[in-house]
Amino acid sequence: MTAVLFLSLCLFPVMAVAQTAQAPAPVQAEAVLLTVTGAGGTALRLTAADLAKLPRQTVRAADRGQEAASFEGIPLGELARLAGAPLGEAVKHGDAPNWYVVVESKDGYHTLFALAELDPAFQDKGIVLVDRKEGKPLGDADGPLRIVAPGEKRHARWARQVTGIRVGRM
Repeated sequence: MTAVLFLSLCLFPVMAVAQTAQAPAPVQAEAVLLTVTGAGGTALRLTAADLAKLPRQTVRAADRGQEAASFEGIPLGELARLAGAPLGEAVKHGDAPNWYVVVESKDGYHTLFALAELDPAFQDKGIVLVDRKEGKPLGDADGPLRIVAPGEKRHARWARQVTGIRVGRM
């Protein structure tokens, strides 16, 4: 009996450690990179994994006096579509083109696009929310998300450190 008691006392701490070691580690929630808000106020909070599932586009553009570079990301129109904005065939003849998209940055900078600028049924501007430049993730100064609007002479709408997209209607 003493031997059984002795073994129980010796093995109890080992069993407790083994059970503790097998306990699953708490799962860290993936960080929200972008909030997309529709005209009705419904917000989608998107992580990097969510963004990776969306259609992607590559554009070439010159960044602030530099040589043209390759930027890759999600067409801004696709994010507007997620927020409920009508694009393509969803826009009926006679509908007033009064939808807009506001891009919000970490530092409070805001920029505005007419939805028609983002709709491939209207034009081919290729405005993109990018997360990669020349195949590499954006640096902290610009990213993790940035708007690139190829063909614009001034880069006033090339928003850096984008945190939100808001879709609205006048």
